[in-house]
Amino acid sequence: MDVKPKYSNLGSIFPENRIYNVPAFQRSYSWETVNIEQYTSDITEIFNATKNATKKGEEITDHFLGGIVCVKGDKDNRFDEKSVFELVDGQQRLSTTVLLVARMIEHIKTLSLDDDNADLRCRRVKKYKGKFLEVIIEEDDEEVSLPRINLSRRDKDYYYNAVYKNDFSNPKLKSHELIHNAAKKIDLWLTELSSSKDSVQILQDMNILFNVLTKAFNILIIKMVDVADAYRLFQVINDRGRSLTSGDLLRAGSLGYVDTQGASDGILDELEVVWDNITNGGNKLTEDKLLAYYNHKVGKSCRKNTLYQSFNKEFFHDNDSVEDTVRDIGEKCKLFDNLSSGKWPYENSQLTSYQKNKLYNLVVKFKHTKCLPFLMVASDLPEKKFYELVFCLEKFFFIFRVALSKRMNAVTKLYNDNIKDMNDINKLSNYQTVRFTKKICDIISDNLTVAEIILYIESLSYEDENNRRALKFIITSLEENYNWVSSSDCKYKNLYSKTFSALEADYGLFSLEHIYPKNAKSSEENNDLEPVKHKIGNITLLYAQDNTSFSNDKFEEKKVEYDKSRLNITNGLSMLSEWDISEYEKRTDELNKHIVKLFSFGKLHHS
Repeated sequence: MDVKPKYSNLGSIFPENRIYNVPAFQRSYSWETVNIEQYTSDITEIFNATKNATKKGEEITDHFLGGIVCVKGDKDNRFDEKSVFELVDGQQRLSTTVLLVARMIEHIKTLSLDDDNADLRCRRVKKYKGKFLEVIIEEDDEEVSLPRINLSRRDKDYYYNAVYKNDFSNPKLKSHELIHNAAKKIDLWLTELSSSKDSVQILQDMNILFNVLTKAFNILIIKMVDVADAYRLFQVINDRGRSLTSGDLLRAGSLGYVDTQGASDGILDELEVVWDNITNGGNKLTEDKLLAYYNHKVGKSCRKNTLYQSFNKEFFHDNDSVEDTVRDIGEKCKLFDNLSSGKWPYENSQLTSYQKNKLYNLVVKFKHTKCLPFLMVASDLPEKKFYELVFCLEKFFFIFRVALSKRMNAVTKLYNDNIKDMNDINKLSNYQTVRFTKKICDIISDNLTVAEIILYIESLSYEDENNRRALKFIITSLEENYNWVSSSDCKYKNLYSKTFSALEADYGLFSLEHIYPKNAKSSEENNDLEPVKHKIGNITLLYAQDNTSFSNDKFEEKKVEYDKSRLNITNGLSMLSEWDISEYEKRTDELNKHIVKLFSFGKLHHS
């Protein structure tokens, strides 16, 4: 990698013959109002400091603007006067600087000046244009003006009209609106900077501003000879505003290649929209999508700082498939978005909302996003098999990670091994979820004990909001699997066939109920039960609408309502003659046994 960094003032990176071209398919102009305001605020600070320093004969304060990465292009011939650089990183600050100078020029054009100062203005305008806006070369014995900077395919014409023709009409894209917004914010800033000054003073101040830009603002410019190396290097350069993402670079490279292969404008427009959707949401979300895509295709993880190189090596090495690969990335990133929001990936599903809600629990509530690449591949399975995997993972991840904070290394390896199997079309058609569940059971046997599960259960209290959510999940899961946990059957493969005898409605329709009241009447308080009233042994499950009507009644009155319940875990309470500490302890012990059995898939036993 041939790297040539140079710390220079802004003026020196605009020598008289240099042009910067943003790659045709690089991301569009993206600076929002906050970026413009920060930029102009920095300039104002240095501008004021410069004026004060000049009065006192002091040194002018410098300001570091940031870094840019560029690659020098080949000349058409050795007599070519212009020097063209491809601007890999830094388009936001350079294009905004050029736009700012263009607005300065428009600003001083409106000044009312005498003849001498009008001539001075003309010279200043020519100087400003020559430094930041245009390169003058001779072609066929005539002078030709070329723009200093050309933006990407979508912004090129609009930006040119804005800078060189003061024409902001017909914005078609968000980036066009951002360019227009930037110009308006700069105009407002220039007006405020010129407030309460006469035309001659404004003309002088604009020249001080020009000198601040050219001499007081410094840039780290990194010139490279290879575009691929420049794309790799971008990751260590922070572009003020929204940084370039790996997706932005992959976008530029892949679409650039498709363009050179002679793709039609219609195809290029289609693929640009695909990349727009992929990179929408900023750096982190883009990286998460692309990392998940890589993982679900390859069956191994990829480091963020090698994402660009790894994608090119793995997916863009076959030039004939680039177009289809981009479409596939787009489709799978949509799938990632849906799965990561807990959206069930099968249309016309016959499952209940409670069943489908398991995906939401796993990914959103429990925040288990590491399983997404595995689920992306598994969504090609029949819905029944996909559901069985989610059914298993929801319970496993809750006890293994959420409750007991165990390390996930073995689980990640299991995901990757299964991804590789499912990506083999011959193995996908014969994929058996029971093999996955068996491996999960092995991980449980190797890493969990009955004692630590019981200790966790005993630590839960309804008084704590997080504990309350955990209690609801545990008790609802016990009800869902009541037939299996209350039987002598310990074969995990029978779990699926013995579920959902009671829970067919939405998860949100259920609420937790205190058997001994949460707020017992003073005359009905039980000194033995008061200390444990928020523990799992005193908590059961009801339909939410029933709970408010008798929540603080004594047990003898609640029994009548419990008897009407179709929930097994609650209905059984109606058989008790009374609710005292002895019954509480019996129920606690029974629940502990059931919880250990359920969340270990029958592999651990609580005596």
